[in-house]
Amino acid sequence: MSEQIDGIKTQISAFEKKYPNIKVKLEHVPWEEYWTKLQTMIAGGDCWDIFTMDNGFYLKDYVAKKTIVDITSFIEKDKIDLSVYPSGILKLHNINGRYYSLPRDYDTIAMYFNKKAFDELKLKYPDTNWTWEDVKKAAEKLTKKDAKGSVVRYGITADGGALAVSQGFLFPLILSLGGSLVDKEGKVVLDTPPAVEALSFTKELTENGFAPKPGVTSEDLFIAGRSAMNFGGSWMLGYYA
Repeated sequence: MSEQIDGIKTQISAFEKKYPNIKVKLEHVPWEEYWTKLQTMIAGGDCWDIFTMDNGFYLKDYVAKKTIVDITSFIEKDKIDLSVYPSGILKLHNINGRYYSLPRDYDTIAMYFNKKAFDELKLKYPDTNWTWEDVKKAAEKLTKKDAKGSVVRYGITADGGALAVSQGFLFPLILSLGGSLVDKEGKVVLDTPPAVEALSFTKELTENGFAPKPGVTSEDLFIAGRSAMNFGGSWMLGYYA
């Protein structure tokens, strides 16, 4: 992602300093085009030596097609300390007892908030004691409208937009309510009580106008100052800062 470029460049500089005989050429491809380009390059036999992989969706397919190197022996040879990684995340990189990748970052979702918006209403900042009910109450108070009734600042967004974002809002919400995304057979389940509660909660926030409806805007409302609370990934931290 473009928001991570500066961090990646810093990593490359550190790597080249440690290994001066190796020069790394960085090529950035927008996420929307990335997977198509990766597949095309692999099929053509001319691909990057190292590339980003989505372990939750694509790793198994690439391993099955034998397009990714089994790095287990390298991990053992260099005595890489795998204990530094959370076990749940590490499992995503292991297929049938073999490692084909290692985490470069964690797909962690958090709630960012606009301090000025909270200060304006003299509201306490969110803390770890907050419940989803606290989020809803704050979203209502923080939603701001102009004289004509048009929303100029939403109380809550996900990825700077509608709450329909599965990765950034719906999935974490379902999991936090004790639900699951798939059953033991691997079938997607969205009709369980936690899932229904999560979807109903999202619908309530949206229909009350505390969150934008899907398709209303394509800009990042949080960056624009038009969102008071925003659920997003850890990869946005440096960009927002």
